[in-house]
Amino acid sequence: MHPKITLDHLARQAIVYVRQSSLKQVLENTESTERQYALAQKAADYGWPAAQIVVIDEDQGRSAASAVNRSGFQQLVSAVGLGQVGLVLALEISRFARAQSDWYRVLELAAIYHTLIADEDGLYDPQDHNDRLLLGLKGTLSEAELWTLRSRLQGGRWNKARKGELAYSLPVGYVREPDGRVELDPDQQVQTTIRTIFEQFQLLGSTPAVLRYFRDHQLPMPRSVLGATGPEHVVWKTATYEAIYLILTNPTYAGAYAYGRRKPAPGQRRRSAVGATGGPEEAWAVLIPDVYPAYLTWAAYLDNQRRLAANRSCFPAASGAPRQGEALLTGIAICGQCGRHLAVTYNPNAWYTGGRAKQRYAEPRCQSCKATPVDQAVTELFLQAVQPAQLETALQALEQLDQERQQLEHLWQQQLARARYEAERAQRQYDRVEPENRLVACELERRWNVALAEVQRQERAYAQARQQQLQPLSEADRSLIRSLATDLPGLWQAETTTPAERKRLVRCLIRDVTLDGVSQPGQIVVHVGWQTGATTTLSVRRPRASDHLETDAAILERMRQLAVDHDDGQIAEQLNAEQYQTRWGKAWNYQRVHAVRLRHHIPSACPIVPLNEAARGDGLIPVRTAARLLNISPSAIAAWARAGILAKQQQPGHNPVWVRVGAEDVQRLTAESPQPGYERLGQAAKTLGVTQAQLWDEVKSGQRTIRRMRQGQHWEWQVEASPANAHTARHNSEDASA
Repeated sequence: MHPKITLDHLARQAIVYVRQSSLKQVLENTESTERQYALAQKAADYGWPAAQIVVIDEDQGRSAASAVNRSGFQQLVSAVGLGQVGLVLALEISRFARAQSDWYRVLELAAIYHTLIADEDGLYDPQDHNDRLLLGLKGTLSEAELWTLRSRLQGGRWNKARKGELAYSLPVGYVREPDGRVELDPDQQVQTTIRTIFEQFQLLGSTPAVLRYFRDHQLPMPRSVLGATGPEHVVWKTATYEAIYLILTNPTYAGAYAYGRRKPAPGQRRRSAVGATGGPEEAWAVLIPDVYPAYLTWAAYLDNQRRLAANRSCFPAASGAPRQGEALLTGIAICGQCGRHLAVTYNPNAWYTGGRAKQRYAEPRCQSCKATPVDQAVTELFLQAVQPAQLETALQALEQLDQERQQLEHLWQQQLARARYEAERAQRQYDRVEPENRLVACELERRWNVALAEVQRQERAYAQARQQQLQPLSEADRSLIRSLATDLPGLWQAETTTPAERKRLVRCLIRDVTLDGVSQPGQIVVHVGWQTGATTTLSVRRPRASDHLETDAAILERMRQLAVDHDDGQIAEQLNAEQYQTRWGKAWNYQRVHAVRLRHHIPSACPIVPLNEAARGDGLIPVRTAARLLNISPSAIAAWARAGILAKQQQPGHNPVWVRVGAEDVQRLTAESPQPGYERLGQAAKTLGVTQAQLWDEVKSGQRTIRRMRQGQHWEWQVEASPANAHTARHNSEDASA
């Protein structure tokens, strides 16, 4: 028995640790595996019985660079830490670990629990100083050996990558030929779909917008299948944000060979993300242009990266992608005091606020201004600037719509062709099987039916798309587009135009807008920076706190027009009918109209209270004036108005009564001779078979006309004795509208 082995060691287990670094080594380096399993015999030679010898080989095909995912190594360490192991054997120290942190953990536990360690060269006691020193040196050499091997392999990879010869997985849309050449995917649908992504991003300007375009038109996206060849190397799935973004950011589509985009070369410090230091070529280890066939130019690729970087709402502040918020200048408004981007807050209306210094440094807020007046001024300036280009815009819109329709038609035709090919392929597979082989024939028949169902689904979707999206533009549509493009203000104000679309239009011409609401009291100085580099300066009146009490100029002008022949109640009804509201979003009534008129000195030709005895603009007169015309008392006029004999108007409350007394009314109420068709009340009631009270109700409702005729020294009432509704009812719309 070896002098370092004691009876205490023999009373515990002997563990043989077997490991190979890769599955290829397990399959091909069988001699090494055989030598490792042979260590069990060596443990028996040291004196351990076969029942106490345990072989741990769960880490076959796993690297020793880390203890992570090595369950066998973790089981070994646990057993040593529990004091259950007297001897640990491995072919060499590198089998245990390639990292000193993992190896010294085993070494320390073995020393604490007096566990021996053996390799092919000998037996070691970790409690012995010389043996511990030797085991430590072997662990150091094992780690250095791994670093040397890795550096040698990585150095070769980097040397090959710098020449553009290191092959890596190609993105969808490319295939590698057997001779190593890279070509565009021969599938035309794949090529068309990828080009559509780049074209729509150039047009729409953001990845989510491209995703919505694919969703709205039911367009699938190709995905690569690693290791697959032939028709199965691409599968078609629903478009996702991640898939579109990866295509937009991959330089391979611009024909460039790029390596080390996520990991620096040996000896090279990791650099910041793409776009933060000026461009991707500064952040990548290897970049060789014009290596692969390209879907877009390198300049277009760089422009796409700048737009993607500008769309990110992160620090440092960027303009961000146009969104659906109310504020027009979101992302391009700059503070004229500190030079930082202005934030947008909604409380509930949009405000441009310079609060970044307050957030970061607790400094006072630079400025804050309401967005509405600034947006209106910038909108007017923008619409003036685009006036000369309106006709050209119309022609470009027509051409763009026609190209988009043709492209969608092409994509649909390709989808249909693919679905029909899959159905024909399934049919050919079914036809080749022997009818007697029902187990295979049933499955192939099922696949054929699935393919035929997919063809029918695609054809139905294509027919629906042709009715909705693929219809060629008619001459009426073209005329409408020309009129809309030449009437950009109308298109701008249209309800179908979204805030994001307005922002996208503005950014085509305007680079940024600098706001200074501090230097000039009561004014906001607006510096508009155009994409051409020119600058235009505007001065906008700063809204006051009392502006919410002021009525819009359009409403005041409408009141002036209506006050000529409408009273305050009628003006309120007309304003409500035209969907005007007060500053507080409420409906108009005669009290609110009256208050606004007095505040803005708008005279009324139809006042509620008579200023004199003259007639109003709508022809109504006071009760006293009517009494003089008819030579009766004012109380009688009031009674006649209540009975419906005279048309009246009276606002709610203790407001005076106005009546309408025209020439016909004077003649009707001061008659001297009878008129055919009219009878006294009692006789008319008998003639019509109704009561006198019912006759008065019909008079009050305007269904019958009543007249007053002199009979000697007194007057009598005569009412129309014809059947009810036989005549046109007297207009009585001016009755009180409480």
